[in-house]
Amino acid sequence: MNNLSSDAIALFISSKALKWVAQNIKYFDPFSESVIPNTIRKQALCELVLLFLVLRRNDFLCKLEASTYISKYLCETSFHPFFQASLGRWNHSIVPALYFLAFLKSIEDKRYPHQKEKVCQFLHASNSLIVERFPYRLLELRHAAYLADLECDLPSTNCLLTNTLLQKKPSLLFLTDDDIYAVTHTVFYATDFGANPTYVWSSNEIENIRALLEPLIALYIRRKNLDILGELIMAERCLGSLSNSSIWGLDLLSTSQHQEGHIDGPYRKSTYASAEIGPQIFRECYHTTLVAALMGAVMLQNSTLISCASHE
Repeated sequence: MNNLSSDAIALFISSKALKWVAQNIKYFDPFSESVIPNTIRKQALCELVLLFLVLRRNDFLCKLEASTYISKYLCETSFHPFFQASLGRWNHSIVPALYFLAFLKSIEDKRYPHQKEKVCQFLHASNSLIVERFPYRLLELRHAAYLADLECDLPSTNCLLTNTLLQKKPSLLFLTDDDIYAVTHTVFYATDFGANPTYVWSSNEIENIRALLEPLIALYIRRKNLDILGELIMAERCLGSLSNSSIWGLDLLSTSQHQEGHIDGPYRKSTYASAEIGPQIFRECYHTTLVAALMGAVMLQNSTLISCASHE
């Protein structure tokens, strides 16, 4: 299977996932009453904004009806009174505010300068830059500030990388699922989701990371953990390559995707009470589905593929 067919599969997966996200947008709202815990909805909303920022890099994907609907929802949410009031209470979770600021910048919203000043004042007056974080979470904070075009008093990306698990050349034998997330997210933030794959690593370092990722992709295909599989394929593509294992993984993701567009998370139940179906499916599948949509956006950001529009 060549790169064109891989891109076509990625487009198919991403388009279906985006449709499902748009159809279930109400479950992302952290300010309404819901059986879904607020912490989950806040995290989901943050990931949704990030997804849109990467979607903007591909003219075809960002013009899909689902993407337009998501953009409208994010714009409304960013100026929701509860969202504005919540800014001053986000020490550890300042990242969502930065992603929303980056969103306003990306759509050239006239309110961006005022919101930038407001977020900047809070960022430097609060403890957001000094609270304890995992090394890859510090990279996330720096990356979010970069996307928002905001100056922040943090070490350089190269400096932050030195303390990450990935830079320590971990043993595959002892990596946990949480460790894999740390590895993939380090790649995401260090490469700006594939926009700058050689910004911080030499060619030899990139080859070493690829050598780490490929057997992990094969392992998670065997485990059928589609959530981590999508992250690993995305990380490999962020480094400018796509191994045979990734191509097999794309096939698995495509065949595992439900007709509605969602993809089962690793802890999905098989049955639900009828009243729980919508919220429970969202709770257990939203992250894997967002990962799949984001994976497609990363794969297609430098692609000229605009066929397969019939899949949408």
